[in-house]
Amino acid sequence: MLYTPLTVQNHFSADVRIELRAEGQIVDVASIGPNEIILRDFQDIGICDAEIAMFIDGIEFLWPVRLPEGAVPFASDVYMVPRGPMVRVMSS
Repeated sequence: MLYTPLTVQNHFSADVRIELRAEGQIVDVASIGPNEIILRDFQDIGICDAEIAMFIDGIEFLWPVRLPEGAVPFASDVYMVPRGPMVRVMSS
């Protein structure tokens, strides 16, 4: 059997940072799903409207969400409900 060697390609990863902005706090997000976010650190956040800020290679996107159960200081997972589409923030 003959095998073709794999060639090494220069792939570059995007620089991605995600944060939750709620009740005047900015909290780092470890991962995000369609209805849940995982915070890097435990937080105490009440039920509120919030936004997810995502920075991809320096470009900012905002996603308005609702935290119908808030966040508790002993768990990192936070249930969220989208309030609108994610939009790109246009720099001036």
